[in-house]
Amino acid sequence: MSAYTYDLHIHSCLSPCGDNDMTPNNIVGMAAISGLDIIAITDHNTCKNAPAVLKAAGEAGIVAIPGMELCTSEEAHVVCLFETLEGAMEFDRYIYDNMPHIKNKPEIFGEQRILNENDELVGTLDDLLLVASYIGADEVIAAGDSEFDVPMAEAADVGIVPAGFCRKYASSTAARPFRPMWTGTPTA
Repeated sequence: MSAYTYDLHIHSCLSPCGDNDMTPNNIVGMAAISGLDIIAITDHNTCKNAPAVLKAAGEAGIVAIPGMELCTSEEAHVVCLFETLEGAMEFDRYIYDNMPHIKNKPEIFGEQRILNENDELVGTLDDLLLVASYIGADEVIAAGDSEFDVPMAEAADVGIVPAGFCRKYASSTAARPFRPMWTGTPTA
């Protein structure tokens, strides 16, 4: 079995914790410099920069996975990864419809920038992304078998995954060798 180096928890300039320098091409460039084979873009409560990152990564020969760091109703942060961009964008719309819409304060939380594959600004999100959604952790885990095509998820903040979950889905966020369908205990 081949080993791959990966980071499955990367924020862009769209996340309130991100910096404006965290553009699709800068993310991909740093991944290349770091020797990563696989990356996942996992902004808080949105996938809107995933299309640009996936396009930039494809041009650089890096595998990129669309994802989201979902803040559940319990305020657990769950990294959700998707097999397809279409599945990620469908989940993005679902989360948008199931989160509080509180106006962002860019002077405090940043601009929440949406960029294209050339790192050009195409929009900003007016709603603050650092909020707990109305979606519970149990619903996220159940989504693994649903129409949202969520093949991987990890309870990143609380460090727990339901029994049997890792037997079905890969789960980790560290830059370590990636082994598809890993069956062990998740590590931080």
